[in-house]
Parts: sequence; structure tokens; C-alpha cells
Amino acid sequence: MNVRRAALGFTVGLGVLWGQAAMAGTLQEGIEAFERRDMGRATDLLERYSRQFPKDPRPYYYLAQCYESRFQVPKVEDSLRLYRQYTNERTQIFRTLEGAEPDTVYDRMLREDSRDVSAKLLLAISLLQMRSFGLADEIVTSITPTAIPQEIRDTYFNIRGAIFTSRKEWDQAKDAYTQAWRLNYSNPLPRQKLQEVEKLAVAAQAEFDKAPVFAPVSSEQKYEMTLKLGKDLVTEGNFTGAIDAFSQAVEFQPNSADARRLLAEVKRRAAEQNYDQGIAFMRDQKYSNAYEAFHQALKNDPNFTKAQIGLTEAKRLVDGEVRQNRR
Repeated sequence: MNVRRAALGFTVGLGVLWGQAAMAGTLQEGIEAFERRDMGRATDLLERYSRQFPKDPRPYYYLAQCYESRFQVPKVEDSLRLYRQYTNERTQIFRTLEGAEPDTVYDRMLREDSRDVSAKLLLAISLLQMRSFGLADEIVTSITPTAIPQEIRDTYFNIRGAIFTSRKEWDQAKDAYTQAWRLNYSNPLPRQKLQEVEKLAVAAQAEFDKAPVFAPVSSEQKYEMTLKLGKDLVTEGNFTGAIDAFSQAVEFQPNSADARRLLAEVKRRAAEQNYDQGIAFMRDQKYSNAYEAFHQALKNDPNFTKAQIGLTEAKRLVDGEVRQNRR
């Protein structure tokens, strides 16, 4: 039995021949041992890899030849059978973006060798199955399309199409599926997806066209929005912004006792805040700043007696500084 010719013919016929640059660490070491004709070492490494990743078809191709060199015919036949079975399964995963193993399997493959491009694509497909589109995008973004073997490069663009579709980025999705179709006319997936995206895009445009450009907002709605904004700003300690919001609410609903009460309350709190600032400026002998703070406190609460006293004292000290500077 000429194992190499039989396996290679089957692989090329399926269009799934992975370059060694895409192989994982232990697998790559096994292949290198095989190429040195160190069949014992190659067999140990390839068997170890196949036990860790039993559904990866790649080691079985080389194991069949290792077994053939030792005349272990039953193992040759088993390896070829597994190679055909898992190559078929993997081909279907790449073509349909379905049927991938759990993402943890491909994570382990990538820990073996972060350059394993086919493992990255399979991980992205697994994440798509979980509807983890953001994580899938991170994976495919890290891949340079030209680094992907030509035979599975369309898979990359099909994955991109699915990610763009999830974001409702219709034009980008159509571009990605078109590229996938050009790379592999025999795969019906991108053609089907192009039709689906076209329908989704038309439906989205129709929905957009039906919606009014500017939805009318009633005075009551404006009142509720500004009232809520004012309360949020009070919570944040932004009394100046809250005063503006509650003042607008009063304009929208002049008879609202609630808005007027909230406006008066926040003005009182703002005045106290201004007064405390004025006292701090007085301690630092920044009398002009203190004067402005006390003046703002009185704007917010004209009946604030302590602020009036502070304003009078700050003005006296400011005037004294002016006289001193003139001498």
C-alpha cells in the first residue's frame, strides 16, 4: 500500500491541505521528526498529539506512513480511516461554520502553537456558534488573510461576513461574503448568506423609512426629562446644572409645585456650597475670590444672612487691598 499517494490524493481532492506553517507545536515536532526519518520519535509525538486532539486529522496522515514503515498494516488502515473521517468533518466545519468543537479545544491547540491558523479559524467558528461575535472578531482580526492556506481562505471571509451581519453592517457583510464566494464558488454558503443579508438590509431600510425623522416631543415629556435630569445632577453634586434643569422644568410646566420646590431646594444647597467656598477663600486670604463666592450665594438665596455678612466683610478687605496698593 502506498500510503502517501493514497492520503495525498484524498486530501487534495477535498481541497484541504494545510501548510506546515499552520501546524501546532507538538504536531510540528512530529512532522519534523518524520521528515528526518526518525520514525520512532515521530510516532511518539504524533500519537501524543492525536490523543490530545483526537478530531484533528493532520497527525493521522503522517502516522499512517510511520506505521507503514514498520509494516503495522492494521494501524495504517486505522490511521487512514480516521484521517478521511476527520478531514471530512473539518472540511464541513470550514464550509458551513457549524459543528465545531467547544472553544476550549482550540484554545489548547493555540497554547501548543499560537501560529496555528486553522485552530484560530476553528476557534472563531466555535465562538460564532456561541454567539460570542465580539470574541470571534478579536480572533479573526489577529489573522492576516494571506497567511491562511488558499484552500480555506474563504472561511475567513465567511466568518467576517457573519460578524458584520451580527452588527447590522450590511455593506461590509456583503463585501465579505462576496469575497468568500469568489474564493470558493463550490461552497453555497456565501451565496445563501448574501441573499439573507440583502433581505435584512432591505427590511432595515424599510423600517427606517417608516420612522419619523423627528419624533414630536410634548411639553409634558420635556418636563419629565428635565426634571429627571435635574434630580440626577443633584445626586452628582452639580447644583449649578441642576438649577438650570429645574428652571427649564418650571418653564415647561409653570404650575408644577414639584418643580418649583426642587428648584428652591437646590438653590438653597447651592448657596450653602457657595458660602463654604467663600469661607475657604477668606481663610486663604483670597478676598476677591471670596467676594465672588458670597455674591453667587446671594444670587441663589437672597435671604442668606451669613452670605450677606461674608460679602460685606470680603468687600471691606478687598477695598483695603486696593487702597494699600495705591500707596
